[in-house]
Amino acid sequence: MDSSPTSQTETPGDKPSDGPPPERAPFQGAPEEKSPWLLRMPLVALASAVGLIVLYALSLTLTGDEQTSLWYEFASVPTRFYAEPGSMYAYPNILAQAFSLVTPALLHASWLHVLTNALMTWQFGTLVARALGPGFMPAAQWMLLFVVSVAAGSLLFLAIVGPDGPVSVGASGGTSGLIGAGFLLDWENRVRSPFSRQFLTLTAVFAGINVLMVLAGPAVLGMAISWEAHAGGYIAGSAMMLIFGRKMARAPAA
Repeated sequence: MDSSPTSQTETPGDKPSDGPPPERAPFQGAPEEKSPWLLRMPLVALASAVGLIVLYALSLTLTGDEQTSLWYEFASVPTRFYAEPGSMYAYPNILAQAFSLVTPALLHASWLHVLTNALMTWQFGTLVARALGPGFMPAAQWMLLFVVSVAAGSLLFLAIVGPDGPVSVGASGGTSGLIGAGFLLDWENRVRSPFSRQFLTLTAVFAGINVLMVLAGPAVLGMAISWEAHAGGYIAGSAMMLIFGRKMARAPAA
């Protein structure tokens, strides 16, 4: 009786492996979803920029007399700042006089004026806020830098124009401070030396732009430019960034 070999079918799972079993990739979890870009912006810079616009929009709801009174109380008014204590133009006390160095940042002369300052606050403020880092204390440092820059800009403006100078409003002292602070940062958010070639070049560009704005401002923008506030704010903001940057990484000298 003839016999034939029994045929068996092998499945891939029954086939012996010639090497070690393949390693399985570790479980990565669900892909991370990024939040909208607006929510990733530093809140202190975004809120400050929006706040400037909101305050200006609210001021437009006032009557002419109310707006005049608002400017008299909160603008930088050289006549009041230099007035003899007790006179009809003087501030009621030294605290009100000190506040007058900061409150001009809450007022603006036109939509172009406020939108320009809001844009600069948002752009350069974001750069500075990211360099300082997240959290309450870095946000407080950001606000201190902005307020000191506004005050320094007002002081330099008042010192140069004297008691007979024009009224000045706007947050440009603060925005200039943020620009100066931002110019001190390199691409890796390290603080440059104020004597570095990069910072001195950017400072020269900033000065040149201000010269053009002073010459063309009244005709093109319809308003005079307070270069004094820009210069004072720029110097103060740069100095504050150097102070805060003592605990940050330093860029190599160049």
